[in-house]
Amino acid sequence: MARRAEPVARSRQDLPHVLHGCRDRGELLEGGARGLGDDPRQRRLARSRRPIEDRRADAVLADRQPQRRALAEHLLLPDELVEAARAQAQRQRSRFLDLRAGRVCEEVAHAGKYAPAVATGEVEDFSEPILGGEGASDYERYLRTDELLSLQKTPEEQAHRDELLFQTVHQASELWLKLAWNEAEEATRLLEAGDLAGAERLLRRSIQALQYVIDQLDMLERQSPWEYQTIRKVLGHGSGFDSPGFREIRRVTPQLGQAFTALLRERGLTVVELYVHGREHEDLYQLAELLIGWDEHISLWRMRHYLVVARVIGDQVVGTQGTPVELLGGLIKQRFYPELWQARNRLTELSNEEE
Repeated sequence: MARRAEPVARSRQDLPHVLHGCRDRGELLEGGARGLGDDPRQRRLARSRRPIEDRRADAVLADRQPQRRALAEHLLLPDELVEAARAQAQRQRSRFLDLRAGRVCEEVAHAGKYAPAVATGEVEDFSEPILGGEGASDYERYLRTDELLSLQKTPEEQAHRDELLFQTVHQASELWLKLAWNEAEEATRLLEAGDLAGAERLLRRSIQALQYVIDQLDMLERQSPWEYQTIRKVLGHGSGFDSPGFREIRRVTPQLGQAFTALLRERGLTVVELYVHGREHEDLYQLAELLIGWDEHISLWRMRHYLVVARVIGDQVVGTQGTPVELLGGLIKQRFYPELWQARNRLTELSNEEE
């Protein structure tokens, strides 16, 4: 006796050899291939149409229509793509509004799985802030933008409209300097704990933050040297020497160098030996390169600051604190880690001695 055919789980529109869904107890059965006499145009008796069992591993995939390359008439034009995207967005918005109104959409067939809040009758209103503080949104409350954006002079308070530019550059610089010295200080702690990889990761952040401070100085050169004189008169005795962020940079940088020196002692190395045998001490070598990069960026900031001042007010005048501008130029050559710079000279000497 023939075994009963297994149901084939496939969509109805792509079933060229599946029997009628209303027969065979309402199940779709895979039919046999058409044979002689099956065509009604042939004047022969049709052969017996006995359902056969589909033993293929994946009947659905096996019966897919062959993939063809898209023709021109199958491609959507740009305006059709826009319309399709707009329709999709409208459907999503309509569904969201239905959910807020308490209506059930027929598309939510698995509310418990995909929308647990809807299933329990709790719909969160994402348009309302949930954090405390002032501001119309959580973004404004978290970042305290109302307070932040009130720290600059109003147009009525400004001696010149470029005060907004001047304050923006310096206030933003203080934020980046704060990040830079905090990361450098934490890197020092990690070095003392023996975590070189963690310290190096933070030092890369510190160096990048200093780079942003350097780049922002370009904006000050967009001021008119003559019009800046109006701003200069309302600065009081303010000077870049008073920057709290740069003051902290000067505080944490020597401590960072001391932690590096302690690691050298633990391995019995000098700076020159570390560079000569750098491949054998890769972690310490990479740390040394980050430290000289940090020192270099401090010098780059000093140099860039001096050039901006010289370009805007001149290099043979006295600054707002009574300090000659030319003194800024003398600070450029100062180094926090002179041993790292001197090591380059010694390496060149060693190379020359080998010739």
